[in-house]
Amino acid sequence: SDTPLCLNAKIDGALYPFQRKGVEFLVRNRRAYCADDMGLGKSIQALAVMDHFKTKWPFLVICPSILSATWRANIIRWLDLNEDDVCVISTVRSGSVNFVSNKNAYIITYNLMSINHVCSRLLNEKFEMMIFDEAHYIKTGRSKRTKSALKLGAKCDVVLLLSGTPFSYPLGMFSQMKLLYPDLYPKLFNYNEQDRHSFAGRYCQPKMKLLSNDTIWDMRGYDRKLELHAVLSTFMLRRTKVETLGELPKKTRRIRELPRTRELDGSKGLDFMEQFRATATVKIKTITADLITILHECSLADHGVVVFAHHKKMLDHIESVVTDQKFPYFRIDGKTSKQNRTKYENTFQRGSGFGVFLLSITAACTGITLTRANRVVFTEIMFSPDSVLQAEDRVHRIGQTKPVDIYYVIQPGSVDETNWSMIQKKYHNVSLIIENKHKQLSTTRETPPHAT
Repeated sequence: SDTPLCLNAKIDGALYPFQRKGVEFLVRNRRAYCADDMGLGKSIQALAVMDHFKTKWPFLVICPSILSATWRANIIRWLDLNEDDVCVISTVRSGSVNFVSNKNAYIITYNLMSINHVCSRLLNEKFEMMIFDEAHYIKTGRSKRTKSALKLGAKCDVVLLLSGTPFSYPLGMFSQMKLLYPDLYPKLFNYNEQDRHSFAGRYCQPKMKLLSNDTIWDMRGYDRKLELHAVLSTFMLRRTKVETLGELPKKTRRIRELPRTRELDGSKGLDFMEQFRATATVKIKTITADLITILHECSLADHGVVVFAHHKKMLDHIESVVTDQKFPYFRIDGKTSKQNRTKYENTFQRGSGFGVFLLSITAACTGITLTRANRVVFTEIMFSPDSVLQAEDRVHRIGQTKPVDIYYVIQPGSVDETNWSMIQKKYHNVSLIIENKHKQLSTTRETPPHAT
């Protein structure tokens, strides 16, 4: 029989029933992946596992830089620790790390962990437990990040990987699986024999592709999806908001097309990223009227709205529009400090009335909760479903009490249409692999004011 959970009163009383089952699964497997949908509390489940195995402390959390302060606060809160019990590892001027011994918990960023002498220092500490948050950061087997993670994970008894968006292609799972179970698929691909026994040979549909007068292997395919699902389900936990939070308000995605323009006709021969930049340049001219309409529609409901963009010039343009309309707002991009990031989030959440939160997709699609808002506007369409779905659920998560509307503003005839199609395809394939379900991103198309 399973060993009963041994948890402190605070975290024990805070767990939802589905989270308790998740903790039991993770404790039972010890080396496991929590891939629950965004906003279902993967962090508290992982910390409950750490609490259950308290005799193995200290433990190490590896996370993106923007999440280190959040992890520190959660560790102190849920494990009932003092601030002095937690060490956030950083570098000092000499290049050495400020590793303070005899702490209960340690936090380090992926970038810092990847430095050779830092990784060696962590290996010397012989941690028995580690949490890799946003584990999809571990992708390419050749990267320093992945190599360091594999070294650290091999020394541990308990290894937990957390991500609501584990991969876009099966190829992205190989290194993560190797971190948990090194011998499950020892080799990514046998380039000489092109065999069907390696990981890529079975699940990635490897094909030769001509690129810049050279041939390379393209492994961005999907194969044997149900077989891969069966393999993953032995150590991966995946629950969705629909399954676990039936009372969570409905989320509706709305597609709004901007006026057509011929300005992008000459961009078809550009490479993908150049087309993406060209689309942003054109949308700055075409999006203003529709954005103002959406913002005023949202302001009538007296709730906040979150606006996402990617390019700096688009963020700057939206900021000017919001300023002209005299709406109160906050902005978070790659230059925002951790302190201001937390300050803006808390101030927005505590506020009342209408307000705008302007966010960079890449800088703020994770690690922030904005449930005071119930509208989300994507002024640019990223090609990664990971970023898009993570960004959506800054608003649609535990704590949301109102129906949520997600607006995708698309420029016809642009890379927006390519990206949206790519997102739909990846979402369907990944859902089949990790949930064994045929799913599509359901959307409602609206007739914009300029078309009436």
